[in-house]
Amino acid sequence: MQLNARTSALIDITLVIGVAIVIQAILTPLTSKFASLGTAMSVLALSTMLVYHHGWRWAQFGLELPTSWGAWLKTIGQALLALVCLVIIGALGSYALSLVIEHPPVVDDRFAGIQGNVPLYIMWLFIGWLVGGFTEELVFRGFLINRVESLLKNEALILKTSAVSFLAIIIPALLFGFAHYWNRGLYGALQIIPVGIGFGLFYLLYGRKLLPLMLAHATVDTLGVTSRFLDANW
Repeated sequence: MQLNARTSALIDITLVIGVAIVIQAILTPLTSKFASLGTAMSVLALSTMLVYHHGWRWAQFGLELPTSWGAWLKTIGQALLALVCLVIIGALGSYALSLVIEHPPVVDDRFAGIQGNVPLYIMWLFIGWLVGGFTEELVFRGFLINRVESLLKNEALILKTSAVSFLAIIIPALLFGFAHYWNRGLYGALQIIPVGIGFGLFYLLYGRKLLPLMLAHATVDTLGVTSRFLDANW
């Protein structure tokens, strides 16, 4: 029996969310440091299987490389614009949240020992680029926004941005925030949601191109890891 587009999208979304929760719950007690990496790789593999199962390609979701120097310059410019705007969105969101909820102390021992440790620094840079810059953008923006659109519009693959498209960024943004709950707690998850909405907006505004968002996301993670690395007594 062939499923309609809405049912198919609902199954895809449920599978991705369910696998992410189960894998994270299994790995966290075993290796809290690398649980998110294992979860991200599992979800990436599942999403890729679902994309190809439907007869699609990741390029249809925005995973493409520029084909000229001019296109590369445009992509870098888009990444810089997104980076600046997302940093502002994050700062404003954090400030607004602090007016409502007291910021609790967060202990994230994943980065223990990174201060001044070059091998650990390089390792966490790679993980940040792989999990944040690549996988999170591919899954939360490329895959989930399109599948939520299909769920709302009952169309197999959405090719034209509409009002529904802007509504569809909300659910992936909420899931994006929840994905950070494991390491940052509730306060950190709530901080991330406005940034997820911002990433979704830029995904649509950039014509569903993922590379500018991947570059912006990777830069944010690089700055975060580097700040931890430099917090050392030289």
